[in-house]
Formats: sequence, structure tokens, C-alpha cells
Amino acid sequence: MSSTTLRAVAVVAVVALAGCAGSLGPTETTTTSPTSGPPVLTVNPVHDESVVSNASVASKARFENLSTAKQREFRRALEREETVTAEAWDSGSDVQYVRYEGAWYHVEVHVR
Repeated sequence: MSSTTLRAVAVVAVVALAGCAGSLGPTETTTTSPTSGPPVLTVNPVHDESVVSNASVASKARFENLSTAKQREFRRALEREETVTAEAWDSGSDVQYVRYEGAWYHVEVHVR
């Protein structure tokens, strides 16, 4: 083999190896699936009423004092008819305990 051919083979080998070495780093990935869904309302009975008595006044409400939209969503979540999207409730800064038909319920908004 001539020296020119050997140089050409060496250059091709170096370029090929350089391309492989350059691809060892992290690759960027993109996704089209959502990372979170709509907020979901859950309502569960409170079994230890001392939890409610120690809660702030602002975190408690009577059912009849809730807006019509909150009442509707509360009932649907309590009856577990379906997954209830929390459109009327605010995550984190809203009422956490609701007095309904003589019992306390814990209300939570979750982002899925």
C-alpha cells in the first residue's frame, strides 16, 4: 500500500472514531405527553375530630356556605361518581375541612 493510501485510511479512521467519541454525552429527549394533568378533588371523612379542632378557622367551612360550584364538586367527589376535576377549588390555599350532614370531611386538591 502506498503512503497516500495509508494516510487516507488513517484520516477516515480518525474521523470515524471522532464521530463516535463525540456521541458519548447525554442526548436531548423531547416528549409530547403531559407532565401533569388537571387538578383532581378528593373528599374523605375525618375520623379524628381533634385534627379539625386544631385546624385554622380559615381552613374550615360549612357545606351550605360554599359556592354552588364547590358544593357540586364536593358532592360528586364524596359520592365517587367519577374523577372530579377541581375547577372551583384552589390547591393549597383553600378550605381543607367541610362540615356536611353532621360530619367533617377532609378536602384535597391533587395534581396528577
